[in-house]
Amino acid sequence: MKKFLAVLLCLVMTVAAFSGCTSTNDPADQTAAPADQTAAPADQTAAPADQTPAPDAEPVSSQDTLVIVTNGDPGRLRSDTINNLANMTYNRLIYDYLFTRNSKGEYVPCLCEEYQLDADNLGVTLKLREGVKFHDGNIMTADDVLASLVYGKQDTSSGSQLDFIDFDNSKVVDANTLYLKFNRLNGVWQSAFLAIGIIEKSAYEAAASADEFYLDPMTTSAYVLDSWVSGDNLTFKAFPDHWYGAPKIETIVVRIISESSVALMELQTGGVDVLFNLSLENYNSACGIEGVVGYDKQPSTVSVFLGCNLKNEALSKLEVRQAIACAIDWDAICSGAFDNAAVSCCSPLGANAFGYDAKWETEYPYTYNPEKAKELLAQAGYANGLSLRVLVDETPSRQLMAEQLYNMFAEVGITLEIQKYDLATTNDIVANSDDYDLYIRGAYNNSGDIVTFLATSMGFTAINVEADTVKGPEYTDYLDRISKEMDTAARAQLYKDFQQAFIDDMMYWIPGVQMTIYAAFDSNLADVEMPGEYWVWNNAYFK
Repeated sequence: MKKFLAVLLCLVMTVAAFSGCTSTNDPADQTAAPADQTAAPADQTAAPADQTPAPDAEPVSSQDTLVIVTNGDPGRLRSDTINNLANMTYNRLIYDYLFTRNSKGEYVPCLCEEYQLDADNLGVTLKLREGVKFHDGNIMTADDVLASLVYGKQDTSSGSQLDFIDFDNSKVVDANTLYLKFNRLNGVWQSAFLAIGIIEKSAYEAAASADEFYLDPMTTSAYVLDSWVSGDNLTFKAFPDHWYGAPKIETIVVRIISESSVALMELQTGGVDVLFNLSLENYNSACGIEGVVGYDKQPSTVSVFLGCNLKNEALSKLEVRQAIACAIDWDAICSGAFDNAAVSCCSPLGANAFGYDAKWETEYPYTYNPEKAKELLAQAGYANGLSLRVLVDETPSRQLMAEQLYNMFAEVGITLEIQKYDLATTNDIVANSDDYDLYIRGAYNNSGDIVTFLATSMGFTAINVEADTVKGPEYTDYLDRISKEMDTAARAQLYKDFQQAFIDDMMYWIPGVQMTIYAAFDSNLADVEMPGEYWVWNNAYFK
């Protein structure tokens, strides 16, 4: 059997050192060595690393309140609705998870201290951290964790990621041990737990409804929701009994400010301490303010792409999809629609995603080339052009992108009708009908391994796999083999093979832009941990 033991705290990760007005894109990596991924002999039992934070020389925060600005109200505090770029500010304020990731993208145990896979890799035993308290003082048990996974699968859009778990044959072993049975091999099983926060079973079941529970979920996080003024602010108080220790900052206020000029003024005058989701222009303006430092990073997958419906006769032809790819000037879209807070993509995987093949940066065959687009359309039988519809939600950058696509497509003979709906309606149309041609969609993934998203979010690929009877089965086979592959190197190679096949023969969606996260901070704020695409405030303090 393989036995994996945690050798570091899940919160001791990359700590960004802020100084001057420079970017912290590549902070010094202060992360301890990752957990040993080598199988231990069956008779060898290693003691877990000391999980107690060092008590000496703990800094004290000079301010007891941290004010963060974001531009949207979360609506509900489900772990999936706050596991996206717009709402990631709330992520670790609300939930703890079984696993997290460090700055290198490696999985790190959190509420799960250690785990042991079955010999056939079709099950795992999770040893949970003991003595973890929920905000009401009750102790977390394996029963709570199992319920969290069951309800997470039931309630959240991330629940499909747990389809590999056979819940009927999973069981609570004891108060701190949980056994999960798998119904298939899954080489990236840990990634499924990065979007399912742990909740208290009794509190969930006592709520009048799931929606009511997720207005103020009972969790184990380092901060407790104190008040919520819809559309204005959320206030959180430090949880003194958090398993890792009491946070150094007593109060965190998340203010919702949609006007970037107002947010910048607040940062300059000291009314706020942190700004998230800035455009490049506003990021540069913020870094010009005395006493402010900047942060910029490209996550593994925060992308916006153009999806195709292969049930449309024209789009069922690969040459048409290739022509569309050649008709789009993504660099112009990065500038015009995304304020240069993005770069163009050349692969179905983000440039920082596991398995990404950098060769496409020089060999991608669908760079902007209107004349080639016209030639491909002619080869497909559309020398006189064609008409298509594109669905777009109310996101301003996506609507601007649609307008740019309208003009670019006109240059090659494609007439584009822009159909605008709210986000929920757009997603519903694409997910539950085939009454569309193209759609603009974003994909967010904080797991570092994108296989689940390739099977679901990236283009609702089921409709295309069904329509493409030649290459659809090959697409499905690649994802099946990737998800089952337990060897990391072999899985990386499968991703490279998949990218080759997708770019040559599939193009079910057109790779678009990779978002860059821009943020700005008060330079007196120290020890903000940014291990993935989210921020951890447990150790943060003001100098």
